[in-house]
Amino acid sequence: MVSRDVDTYFSADDFVGSHLEDVPLLYEQIPLTGGVHRGVWQNCGFYDTFIANENGVHSLEHGAVWITYDPDLPQDDIDDLESKAEEQFVLVSPYPGMDAPVVASVWGKQILLDGVHDDRLDPFIRQYKKNVNNSPEVNGICWSGVGLTTDTVPQQEPYIRTEGTDPVGGISATDATATAAALLPSAATPAASPVATPEASPEATPGSSPVG
Repeated sequence: MVSRDVDTYFSADDFVGSHLEDVPLLYEQIPLTGGVHRGVWQNCGFYDTFIANENGVHSLEHGAVWITYDPDLPQDDIDDLESKAEEQFVLVSPYPGMDAPVVASVWGKQILLDGVHDDRLDPFIRQYKKNVNNSPEVNGICWSGVGLTTDTVPQQEPYIRTEGTDPVGGISATDATATAAALLPSAATPAASPVATPEASPEATPGSSPVG
C-alpha cells in the first residue's frame, strides 16, 4: 500500500474555506499540502513556470493532486509528467529546492518520490485524487479558475510555528513573526501573467459547480 509512505499533516476538516486575499501567505509544508488560500483555484493541467502557491492550495481543497517537480529534471522526465497532467484533477508545476525530485501532494497529505518513474506515483494519484477523506470540497472543479504563472521563486523554507501550538496551514505574513516574514520571496505579490494550460472539460463531470 502506498499509504505507508505518505506523510499526513492535518485532516480534511482543517482550514476549509479559509480565504485570504491581497496579502502574501506563508506555509508550514514545502511543497504545500493545504491551508489558508486565495478565493480562486488554479486550473489543473501542466505548467513549466511557477504558479502562485495560494491558488494551487485551493485546487488541493477541490480534490486535486498537485505534482511538483525539480525544474532541473531532464526534459524527457518533464514530458512524462506533462502527460500525467492530461488526467483530470492533476496539477503539475515546477518547484525548486524540494527534498525530492518529485513530490505529490493532496490536502493534508504528501509523498516524496525518487523521480518521475517512481512506482508509487500512480497509486498515490488513484488512491487520493477526489477522495472524500482528503478532499474538503470534493464537488469543486479544477477549471474556470486561473491559469496564471509567475517568475517569482515560491517559498523555499517552511514557516515554523511556536512549539505546542495548533497547525496554521497558511498564515498571513502580517500575522507571522518578523523572522518568518524573511521567508517570503523578494517580490511578495508578483504580477502574474496568463499561460495557455489544458483545462478539464465541465462536461466530463456533469453536475459539478464551482465551489469557493
